[in-house]
Amino acid sequence: MPQAIDHRRVINAIIITLGLFIFALTVEGVWDAYQEYQVVQDMAYANEMADSVIAAAATEALERGITANAFGNSAPVGTEMMRKILVLREKGDAAWNHALHIARKMKKGLAADSEFAEAINHAEQEHASLQKLRQRVDLCLQGNACNYSAEEWLKDMTRFISVAANLRESAFLLLDTPRHAALLNISMKRWAWTAGEH
Repeated sequence: MPQAIDHRRVINAIIITLGLFIFALTVEGVWDAYQEYQVVQDMAYANEMADSVIAAAATEALERGITANAFGNSAPVGTEMMRKILVLREKGDAAWNHALHIARKMKKGLAADSEFAEAINHAEQEHASLQKLRQRVDLCLQGNACNYSAEEWLKDMTRFISVAANLRESAFLLLDTPRHAALLNISMKRWAWTAGEH
């Protein structure tokens, strides 16, 4: 009789050990699946943000060119031309704001002095400066006294587009993916951005 009790204890110990082992494997599998999900979600965020930055840059490049061309007129810009410029601004800002919204989601959990957080802050400051420059441009285009030139506008707008491109690229360096995959993605997005610029 005592031998039967010992066998039961051994069997119970084996069953408990197997149960704990299966539980540990399950927990590990769930954790791995969660981490893979996070990587996929981060990649989706980075791609969505990059696509919005590229869309904004393409629209801003049009705004830059049309506005610089309007500077060449000695007379105030007509209503139709001003409407086109305002539509471009609205479209570019909508894409930019969407990109910034995604970037802020990606920023959560990062140190305040991380490269990506700094890229976001720099891009926000440049966008605020761009809004002020647009007000100066409007005064010039309406025929008021103007101390701002088309060349300065081209340079300033190009700087903002470049800062936004830096934000786009820094997002991909956050990802927990193989380095070559991140660099390939950056290269493809840079190519699309360059095409939009030209």
